[in-house]
Amino acid sequence: GAWPIDAWAVVVTAFLCMLQGMDFVETRDAEVNLIVGFIVSLRAGVLEEICFRWLLFLSVTVGIWILDFLLLGFMGLHIVQWIFMSILCPIANFFTLGYLAPYLTGTVGGWWVAAAMISVNSRFRNGHAYLGPLGYVNSWFLGMYFFWVVFNYGIIPAMAIHFFYDLLIYAVIFVNAVMERRKGLRLRF
Repeated sequence: GAWPIDAWAVVVTAFLCMLQGMDFVETRDAEVNLIVGFIVSLRAGVLEEICFRWLLFLSVTVGIWILDFLLLGFMGLHIVQWIFMSILCPIANFFTLGYLAPYLTGTVGGWWVAAAMISVNSRFRNGHAYLGPLGYVNSWFLGMYFFWVVFNYGIIPAMAIHFFYDLLIYAVIFVNAVMERRKGLRLRF
């Protein structure tokens, strides 16, 4: 199930809320922020999964194969394949604890599927760089988890899990804002 990543979202978000505190506007507009958070979470869950785990993944799968062919693959020197299968995929497999081994080793789908996963997930991670170092690393792991969900259960469950994960973060922020408001948070500048 998805409960470990959901627990991670709750614990880390609660910790960051306590660490950073909230300002007057965040506590005053808590309900509006939760509604906006619902919409943002729904959009991210649906569109990011379609974009990264489907459209980009499929196009990069073909593109990576063509790139390898053009970079001397037609002569039997598969440089792109070697970089992914000898360096990048084993590292990713280590950090994902082997859960994606059938895909990252090329056993299922071929080496270009493994290379596409790594490439697309790097783009997913980079798209979340605005979240800071923790968010950057966290997004890489979440992206790999979403690939695992798509490969084992389909894109609709991945959308639902992604949506719920993001919504949980907004819900924790909402609860924290309401608690701060009830404590009588003073205006801070």
